[in-house]
Amino acid sequence: MTSEEAAVQKLQSWLNKKTRVHASDGRIFDGRFVCVDRDQNVILADTDEYRIEKADEKRFMGLVVVPGKHITKFEIQQLDPDAIA
Repeated sequence: MTSEEAAVQKLQSWLNKKTRVHASDGRIFDGRFVCVDRDQNVILADTDEYRIEKADEKRFMGLVVVPGKHITKFEIQQLDPDAIA
């Protein structure tokens, strides 16, 4: 398996997993990972938005596209126990 095939397989294993994306403007998006493109833009479904200054407030956003150039951190919140390696 090539490294590109391994990367694609890893991304496919993350599909529909609960995900948190931190943006450069201080926003945090919690949603379900549905897509990424070659420019590293991430699409999340069923997404809530949080702002650092108002961490206890959330806003439902639905389907969002987070531009790859603004992503500072990407976390999969829901991993399969045997996927941790």
